[in-house]
Amino acid sequence: MLKHKKLNYFCIIVFFCIFSLIFEKIFYSFINDWSLGEWLINYEGGFVRRGLFGQIFQIYENPGNIVNVFQKVVIFLFFTSILIYLFLERNKSLLLQFTIIVLFCSGGIVDFLTTDENFEYLERKEILFYLILMSLLLLKYIFPLNSYTWIISCSILSSLMILTHELFAVYFVPSLYFIIFLNNFNNKKFLLSSSLLYLIPTTFVFLLVFINNGSVDIVRAIFESYKSTDVEYLYKANSGLKSLAWTFDRSHKLSLMMFEFGSIFPWFFYLFFNLFICIFLSYSLSGDLKKFFYSNILLLLSILGFVVAAYSGWDWGRFISMSTIGYAILICINFSTFKIENNFDENEKLIFDKFKITKFMSFRCLLISTLIISIVTLSISTTMPSWGPQKSLMFF
Repeated sequence: MLKHKKLNYFCIIVFFCIFSLIFEKIFYSFINDWSLGEWLINYEGGFVRRGLFGQIFQIYENPGNIVNVFQKVVIFLFFTSILIYLFLERNKSLLLQFTIIVLFCSGGIVDFLTTDENFEYLERKEILFYLILMSLLLLKYIFPLNSYTWIISCSILSSLMILTHELFAVYFVPSLYFIIFLNNFNNKKFLLSSSLLYLIPTTFVFLLVFINNGSVDIVRAIFESYKSTDVEYLYKANSGLKSLAWTFDRSHKLSLMMFEFGSIFPWFFYLFFNLFICIFLSYSLSGDLKKFFYSNILLLLSILGFVVAAYSGWDWGRFISMSTIGYAILICINFSTFKIENNFDENEKLIFDKFKITKFMSFRCLLISTLIISIVTLSISTTMPSWGPQKSLMFF
C-alpha cells in the first residue's frame, strides 16, 4: 500500500509539472483562427448546430478576447479537475492516474512545448467535452451513478454539449448510457426511468442539430453579425465558421486524397498505437474479467464514434485524441472509487497476473514500465499532423 501511495503522489507531481508547462505556453498565445471561428458560431442566421456558446459570446463587443479568455479558463479547470481526481484516488493501487497522464504525452506534446505551434487538441471545442466528463466523474463522489441527481445532471450537461458540438453525441452519449445501464440494470424500474431521462432529451437535441446542419447563407449571416467587432477579419481567415457549409461529398473526396497522398498510413499508426494504450488501460484497471470486458465495450463504442467522425470530417488527430482521452475519463467514471477492492477472487485474475518475473516485479509492472518508456520515446520523437494530406510519418 505504501508503495502505491508514493507512486500515485509521484504521478500527481508529474501531471502538475506537465500541466504547468502546457498552460504557461497556452496562456501567452492567442487561439488560432480555425478554433476561434468554431467557438463563434451563433444563431444570428437561424438555429444551427454548434451555435450555443457563440450566441453567448456575440453579446460582447470584443467576442474574440472573450473566447480567448474562456478557452484558457476551460483548460485550467480541466487540468485542475484531473488533479482533484488524482488526489481523491491517491490511495488506489490501480494506475488509472498514470495512464491518463501518459495519454497526454502521446501525439506530439513535447513537439508542442518546444516549437511555436499551437496544440490544437486543447484549443478546439472538445476541451469543453473533457471538462464536462471530468465534472461528471467528480460529481459521482457526491451523488452515485444510480441516483436521479447524477442522471439528470448527465442529461442536462450532455444536451448542452450536443448544442455546442454534435460530436459529443457521437462519441460520448452511447458510452454514458452504457455506464448508466451497467449501474442500474439490477433495478428495472429505475433503469427504465433513468433511460428515459437520459435518452429522450439527448436524442431530441441531436436530431435537432442534425436537421439544422448549416449552409452557406447561414455562414454569411454569422460573418455579418461580427462586423465592427475584434473578429471582423474572420471572413478572410481559414475559420471554423466555414465548417457549417461542409458537405459529405467533400468528406468523401478528402478520404480518397488520404489514400492517394499516403497520409492514411501515419494515422493508422497513431490509431493502433492509441488503441494499444486504451486496451492496456482496461487491463491495468483491474484483474476482474468482467470489468475488463466492460472496459473494452466502452472502447468499442469510442471507436465506432471515431469511424463516424473520421469519415464525416477527417480531423484525424483531433478524433484519435478525443477517443483516447475521452475513453480514459469514461472508464474512470464507471470504475473509480475511493476504496481499494481487497476482496478479490484469485481465480478471476487475468492469466498474466499469476506469473512473477522477480520477487519484486509482476508481469503487469513490467508491462507498465515498458509502456512508459515507449510512450516517452514516441512523444519526444514524433509529430502528429492535425488533418489533411500528409506524405509521411516523421520520426526525429
